[in-house]
Amino acid sequence: MNILHMILNTLRDYPLKRFLTLFFVCFVGMAFISTSFLSCGPGFDNPGSGDGGDDDDDDDDDDDDEDDDRDDGDTCRGNETCEEVCEKIYEEYAEAIKCFDEGDKKVGRIERVYNLLMDAGRDEDELLRDLEVISDSDDDDDDDEAVRPVDLEYYLEIGATKYIAAIKNGLGGDTDAEKLKLLVTTLKWVIDNEEIAEQLEDVNDGSEVLETLILQIRENDDTNCLNSASPGSADGGGNDDTDLWDIDVSNERLIVYYYKSTSTEGRISLDKSSDARLYDALSCLSLESNRNVFSYAARKDNETVFNMAFNLLDKICEDVGNVNDQPKACAKIIMCWTAWKVAGASAGGSRDSSNGDVWDMAEEHKSKLDPEDGDYDRCFADDRGFAKFF
Repeated sequence: MNILHMILNTLRDYPLKRFLTLFFVCFVGMAFISTSFLSCGPGFDNPGSGDGGDDDDDDDDDDDDEDDDRDDGDTCRGNETCEEVCEKIYEEYAEAIKCFDEGDKKVGRIERVYNLLMDAGRDEDELLRDLEVISDSDDDDDDDEAVRPVDLEYYLEIGATKYIAAIKNGLGGDTDAEKLKLLVTTLKWVIDNEEIAEQLEDVNDGSEVLETLILQIRENDDTNCLNSASPGSADGGGNDDTDLWDIDVSNERLIVYYYKSTSTEGRISLDKSSDARLYDALSCLSLESNRNVFSYAARKDNETVFNMAFNLLDKICEDVGNVNDQPKACAKIIMCWTAWKVAGASAGGSRDSSNGDVWDMAEEHKSKLDPEDGDYDRCFADDRGFAKFF
């Protein structure tokens, strides 16, 4: 009753305009008080807080491996020792800055990966032992300091510039022979471990890492590649196996010898000398007896590396022009060369027991190898084979 009496007195003593003003002020005050209570309630962040704790949670959400429950530690930024580690690992300024935003414990794990990949003065056995520390680690190990395969991805996704430079320098080898062993050991390790290959595929620079490895292996061993093969021509009937080799790197010219009533030479002009060098490098049989990156990946059933290598091949061949489906001929030549080398003396114009794994893996790309998908694994020189491309 007292409240009602006050309201009635207010209406009597004040004009309506003053009453409305008073009502508005009271409403704004109540709204302000309600907002203050809400800002401190559960589930709401204090906008004035600068502790950055919730930023760490956001970083965790961005991790590629959702099962990685290790503690990343406190932010590296502002920690002088941690920042110095970032600057050691990443010489590029932009990469080091990204490293600063990681947790200090995570940076410690990245540093271990960096050392395991790049420590100088090792032979191939010592390098493989160190690489296997990454690939053989137990993902269930809850030790915050333990390295897991995903840490390779964390290292590379910040930046691969320094690692690519190390590959170009032969990973610390003093002679061409030593460099070759270290490079081959590294590439075989990637192919032997599907999980490692997937980490490589998941980062933007992964394709460049693979390409650099392949090119540098070619630089240190060009004895069994298309460019070093002796050209020849088939001298039998129209179903004879095609002689697939010769690539003139200096003139960006890929030459195919095949038989159609008479010995015939087909030519494909590659776009540039760098494409020719990479094409030749993809053919090199350096990983194992008569095996290149395609056939070794197929034997190890590593579809990830096979597809990454095929994507490199496809980028080369898509630039040769489209006369008579020559981009497909360009890709098919290296697949047939690979299968022929795996088969050895049998030199199968189509699959056999020794080269079937290559064609099984290549089937996914059959539309890139032949206008008739069913002939993607046919390497004869007849009208259903290479003759139709020229």
